[in-house]
Amino acid sequence: LMGVLTHWLPVLLLGVLATSAEVGVFAIALRVITLAGFVLMAVNVMAAPQFAELYHQREAGHLARLVRHASKLTKLLAIPLLIVLLAVPHLVLRLFGEGFVEGVTVLRVMAVGYAINLVTGSVGTLLVMSGHERTMQYLTLLATGVLAVGCLVLIPALGVLGAAVAASVAMALQNGLAAWWVWRVFRINPLFFLPTPEPSLPD
Repeated sequence: LMGVLTHWLPVLLLGVLATSAEVGVFAIALRVITLAGFVLMAVNVMAAPQFAELYHQREAGHLARLVRHASKLTKLLAIPLLIVLLAVPHLVLRLFGEGFVEGVTVLRVMAVGYAINLVTGSVGTLLVMSGHERTMQYLTLLATGVLAVGCLVLIPALGVLGAAVAASVAMALQNGLAAWWVWRVFRINPLFFLPTPEPSLPD
């Protein structure tokens, strides 16, 4: 429920605090980013049962390798799309109509937030599949609160761009804290391009 609320809260607040045109621009940018998010979703679906099995079997080393492999796979699949969204967002938005091209900056800001999500990898799925779902719940509640406050403060000042900034910051905060928690609990670095120490599983 909180995930759905986080997804649509900026749209709802834009409807109250901004114009219908800005709501339309943000909604299209959100749909494009959601499409890009299917890459991470697909990797999470494949990795989740393996996370649970390896955690149950206390295979710390194998679990760490799988987490980092999933992170690497996600980035390899999503980087081309992110390059397109950051380099030529106007071409993507033009597919929905000329009126949406003005959302170029909005789409770029949201693509940056999604890029941070990709960097952290499947940390949220790992927490949920290893008995730390309450922690993930708290992180989601925190991110939703930051999103709500950010929208209420930034939308009146920046319009649709303020909603995009608030959404990206909330997304980065949630996944950044989840990655830190995975490091704190499991000693697993989800950033596959950086070294990780010997992982350990909590009792």
